[in-house]
Parts: sequence; C-alpha cells; structure tokens
Amino acid sequence: MPKKTSLDYAIIHDKLIEMHILPDNPIVKPTDDYWNSFKPKNNEKNKS
Repeated sequence: MPKKTSLDYAIIHDKLIEMHILPDNPIVKPTDDYWNSFKPKNNEKNKS
C-alpha cells in the first residue's frame, strides 16, 4: 500500500470514492487561520 502522502495513494483514494466504496471526504469550512496561513509572514515581507 502506498504512503498516505503519495500521489498513488491520492489517486487510489479518489477512485475508491468514485466507485462508492469509500465515503466522500467531509467538507470543512476554512477559518481565518487557514486563509492567513497563505499570507507571507512579517519577516518574509521585509526581505524584498
């Protein structure tokens, strides 16, 4: 079995969901912490 972080695992997982063998992944509402994780940190802004 491939590692959970591998592309092969992701493909197998998606195929099993499409075949209705595994349940679909739950939808999670993103929080401000999630969106803020994409913003540059203060020390990264000043490097340019």
